[in-house]
Amino acid sequence: MARYRYIEDPEELKETIQGIVKRIHDEEDPHEMNEYKRFIKKHVSVFSRAYFTAHLLKQLARSEDSSPRRRSRPAPSRRAAEQDPSPGDDLSAAGGGERTDGDQQTLFVSIGKNRRVFPKDFITLITELDGVSGEQIGQIKILDSYSFVEVESSIADRVIETYNGYEYRGRKLTVNYARSRKN
Repeated sequence: MARYRYIEDPEELKETIQGIVKRIHDEEDPHEMNEYKRFIKKHVSVFSRAYFTAHLLKQLARSEDSSPRRRSRPAPSRRAAEQDPSPGDDLSAAGGGERTDGDQQTLFVSIGKNRRVFPKDFITLITELDGVSGEQIGQIKILDSYSFVEVESSIADRVIETYNGYEYRGRKLTVNYARSRKN
């Protein structure tokens, strides 16, 4: 595309943007992001914010163009759904051992938004176990007072054994298999 001076491959830039948005949802602290938003809102007029974003994108494309290509490892697919479960959701707070997609298990964790936990906190906690990588962690749902974390079946028992009764942020965690909601 000739009209974008620093963009050689629009598809690659599109993937970069999608990766940034995904990292924002998966790893960034929403409170910190809100502070940045307030700062931008205070110092960039509403009429100039789109140009401000375009300029940042141009700088990103220019810096990627001038530096050697570094391929970062793609983050595993996990998006925090921070809404309360709808009546149709089939996960509840304890017990059983329901199998999810493929070889994933959904775990119940007795800590949630009320204790200011984010997906990155669960990822950090679980990957502290020897031999556990971020790719073994699936979707993370954080609700007000508890959360659901999908992990590979091969590590589910280790996660439960290690973190059930573990003190985290001033509270003892209860970690066990999630079970189907009975209506």
